[in-house]
Amino acid sequence: MVAAAPLPVAPQPLWQLILGLSLTGSIVGTVVAAVASYFSDRSRRRFELQRWRAEFYIRPKLEALRQLHAAMVRSHFEINMRAKARMQNEQEYRELVLRPEIVFFEALTVAEIYLDSDTSKLMHAVLGAVRQMSNSIWLRLPEVFESQG
Repeated sequence: MVAAAPLPVAPQPLWQLILGLSLTGSIVGTVVAAVASYFSDRSRRRFELQRWRAEFYIRPKLEALRQLHAAMVRSHFEINMRAKARMQNEQEYRELVLRPEIVFFEALTVAEIYLDSDTSKLMHAVLGAVRQMSNSIWLRLPEVFESQG
């Protein structure tokens, strides 16, 4: 028996070769793009969840602590300014001294859930000092001073 001769392979035109390669390249490119899109979407969702948690939990805490600090500084400033100058009537006292004290107390009440026990005790001591200074200014009002003899 005589071995059969292999069939001759017809040479492919160049355009068929390029078309075959680009089709394979586009399939691989599509798969790579799909995988990259999946990981990008997964990363974006994880980042959005972290951002939501930060806005939901951390933003109110920071805002409460900022308001507490601002109220404490304002009450300290107002009381120190009024302690140096003589106030003339009780209305002036209510607007300039008592109002910042009340705002400080409100801010402390809101921020207290975020404070640890030591800081809470310290802030209540500050509130006590503010109230003592406020009371001493009230006792120096002319109408209160005169009524007490």
